[in-house]
Amino acid sequence: MDAGERLRFVFPWRDASVKATRIFRQWQRAGERLGRQLLALAAACANGGTPRQIHDLRVTLRRFRFWARVGKPLLRAPLRKRLAGWAHKVAGLTSRVRDIDASAEWLRSRRADSGTLERFKQARVMEWRQQQRRFRSPSPKLIEGLVQIEVTRGNARLLRRRIRKLEEGFEDELGELLPRFFKLDSPEQHEVRRVVRRWRYLREMLGDRKARGERALLDHLLAVQAAVGDHQNIQLGLQLLAETLPAGAARVRLARRGQQAAIRQRRLIREAIRGLQKELD
Repeated sequence: MDAGERLRFVFPWRDASVKATRIFRQWQRAGERLGRQLLALAAACANGGTPRQIHDLRVTLRRFRFWARVGKPLLRAPLRKRLAGWAHKVAGLTSRVRDIDASAEWLRSRRADSGTLERFKQARVMEWRQQQRRFRSPSPKLIEGLVQIEVTRGNARLLRRRIRKLEEGFEDELGELLPRFFKLDSPEQHEVRRVVRRWRYLREMLGDRKARGERALLDHLLAVQAAVGDHQNIQLGLQLLAETLPAGAARVRLARRGQQAAIRQRRLIREAIRGLQKELD
């Protein structure tokens, strides 16, 4: 795609009347807000760790890491490395418990019997009890060091260029991957969801949510992210069923429901992808 034809969705920040420092301050405020939320959720998980707390921690951490990715040229490398290290540990400690939570939610929606739900509940308790011992909150000084960046014209212009480069990259990737989504393997399909999610995060962080075109794009990005994510959750649920339930009629029945749900979900993915492609044309 030629640069002149690229993205009718490029940020309005290309307008010379919108100062780069305004974009910078909006990005910085987003980091401060996410940093506060991350510290509060980490403390909550260290002392508790309900399904909602684990979910919110993981989402907020993804958003904060993406915020740091947007501002990568402005952030000190040692701080970025420390954040990445902590994030990697959190992902490892919470990944399986999150999978159990998502599978249990799906089972409840399919009216699984109480015995099956209890097995998942106990598996969740045992998993988090083991992982919580190793869970540590990030240092407030780390978060503070990341978000406190001097506002200068040079920094603001650098950030503006970075935002445009990221968004153009997202559209290029989706333009290549969306038409052949169902020919991709599972990791590649997950990468499509990751790109969609990052573009959504970028727009939510810095875009004008009140603008009609902005809202439409966000809705289509969210539809693809949700449809692909729900399909992945069904596949995880089927895997955990085989690991958690003993062989028998209950497992066979739930597995059949899961396979039928996966077929329906693939139709929803096609619809969501068509909607996003139409929006981008």
